[in-house]
Amino acid sequence: ISRIGNASLRKALYFAALSAKQHAKYFRPFVDRLKANGKCPKVIITAIMRKLLILAFQLTKTETHFNPAYGT
Repeated sequence: ISRIGNASLRKALYFAALSAKQHAKYFRPFVDRLKANGKCPKVIITAIMRKLLILAFQLTKTETHFNPAYGT
């Protein structure tokens, strides 16, 4: 998630992360934990961007659908 990577992908991940931070119940415990640790909002958004990217890569690699209850 640096300036070396694809700018359009970074932009898409940024707006997806903003939406996920506000509306997705799946990311709520993660966001709350980062806030409790004193992280600033941009760091939280960047962490969600990374989490979304890894999640998308893994889902396409294994050809599965997203299941929010999988890790719990």
